[in-house]
Amino acid sequence: MASIAKLVVTLGANVAGFETDMQRATRNQKRRMREMEKQVAQAGRAIGLAFVAAAGSMTALVRQTTKTADEMQKLSQRTGITTEALSQYRHVAELSGVSFEQFTNGMKRMQRSISDASVGLSTQKRAFERLGISVDELMKLSPDRQFEAIAQAMTGLESATLRSATAQEIFGRSGTELLSVMSRGSAGIQAMREEADRLGLTIGQDLADASALFNDNMTRLVAGFKGAALQLTEALLPSLLDLQQYFLNTGDATNYASRTGEFLGKVLKTLVAAFIIVKNAALTFGKVLVGVFELIRNAGNQLIIPITESINCLLYT
Repeated sequence: MASIAKLVVTLGANVAGFETDMQRATRNQKRRMREMEKQVAQAGRAIGLAFVAAAGSMTALVRQTTKTADEMQKLSQRTGITTEALSQYRHVAELSGVSFEQFTNGMKRMQRSISDASVGLSTQKRAFERLGISVDELMKLSPDRQFEAIAQAMTGLESATLRSATAQEIFGRSGTELLSVMSRGSAGIQAMREEADRLGLTIGQDLADASALFNDNMTRLVAGFKGAALQLTEALLPSLLDLQQYFLNTGDATNYASRTGEFLGKVLKTLVAAFIIVKNAALTFGKVLVGVFELIRNAGNQLIIPITESINCLLYT
């Protein structure tokens, strides 16, 4: 009998220890789950922020790209240089330490110099003769090929003074800066243009035209909002002027203030009454809910108590 009692005690202790271990394991598991949920929530927030940032960056990138392509399209229309060539020369200018504005200004002056030389103006004609270039042959080339032909001829001038003077005679004040671009000759310029194309920097005419249309439509949308605001102001202004005049008249302003005060007082009373009605309805609804829950609880007790008593009778009789 003592052995059985000892066994019962040992089993009880083991069961108690097992239950304690299980409770500890359950608590640890719940803690780990809470930590995992917290980490997942943090990761979710981080991903969400990253997505928003990426979307914002992409929007800014698209906006900047359409702006650049639009500028290329309009510059192409002014200079006669293709958008492909202009976008490639932008890369050439950046690699050579020249601003794109300086480059385009020089190209515009170059075209005028070629035209002047073709009609016999001495300064420009002398500059091209010094380079050994036929102006008639130069006129047959596209503007970007004209520039490359001049750049190649420039490498044949051994005197730095002559190179600088000739560059200024052809390209104007941008000539000196453009010497760094022309120093590599036509082959070097062509290599940089091909690099721009490999890097995906070439802006085709289709992209330039689409970007110009996109920006023009954005301008139209903004103009539409401004127009709507102007029309709204025009429609409201007479009434606003009448209201100003009404207030400027002391007597009318006093009467108006009095009527306005009365009206606001009525509105306030109505709002207070509505608030009281809503509050009373909420309290009544709350009481009804409490009564319903009380009925459910009582009904549950009426069911559970007999069942419990029946089980006890079966177990202990």
